[in-house]
Amino acid sequence: MATLLERYDAGERRDVWNDLHALGPLSGASAGVRQDVEAVAKRTMERVASNLVVIHDRLVALSFRFQDPECSLVLANGRHPAELDVLEKYVGAVPASLRALLGVIEGASFRGWLPSRGSADSWYDQFLDPFEFLPDVRGEIDRLEDDEVGPNDRDFRLTIAGDYLHKNDVSGGAPTVVPLPSDEVDARVIEDDGVWFKAYMANVIELGSRSDALDATPQQVEQPIWLVDYLRMYFEAGGFRRVAGTTAYPEDLMRDLADGLLEI
Repeated sequence: MATLLERYDAGERRDVWNDLHALGPLSGASAGVRQDVEAVAKRTMERVASNLVVIHDRLVALSFRFQDPECSLVLANGRHPAELDVLEKYVGAVPASLRALLGVIEGASFRGWLPSRGSADSWYDQFLDPFEFLPDVRGEIDRLEDDEVGPNDRDFRLTIAGDYLHKNDVSGGAPTVVPLPSDEVDARVIEDDGVWFKAYMANVIELGSRSDALDATPQQVEQPIWLVDYLRMYFEAGGFRRVAGTTAYPEDLMRDLADGLLEI
């Protein structure tokens, strides 16, 4: 019988991850299952890193102006796995997918603009959602140590990216986070998708008062998505997702950026 990794390598990538998601918490899983899980997570995130390198290189070739070139893409230096071991002492289990991703990239951010498509303002006005993964694991550990948080703090969220508004130089909503602890195979990502903000601004226009608009706008309901699905959405759009309700969208560019990326 084929292992999960063998099935994944044979092309059953979505089926394998569907099976992994169905496992639920791994607290009672055997050593063999955990080994399979870690192997698939590692292979998946190696492909993620490869895709990010391809997109980054294509953006460089297009003379894309990264907002912060030094953190546009930094491959892993081996630091994060040890830091995660320390973080786990404070907040509990870290999902295999997140651990594997931190094992291949230090961080990445495709914030910026493409001069050939106009000014920075005209690019940001499209409100695209560029890929970003910038967890400050060391900083979170320092904060937890300074606050003298006890082991297995049960209410912790690791920030991994800004929301799509901040990525376009506009004050916006909450950052993108991964709630911990989690003993599932895949991390769950919670992001501000802009739905609340759009409803709020509509109420501002209708009611003419920000306070009245705030009272009239229902609280945003969190809808976590799997980290692997979250990454897939970015790769399907060439590293820049479109947010519903935005303006002109350079579909030809995103199609070219997405061309030939590895399926995860």
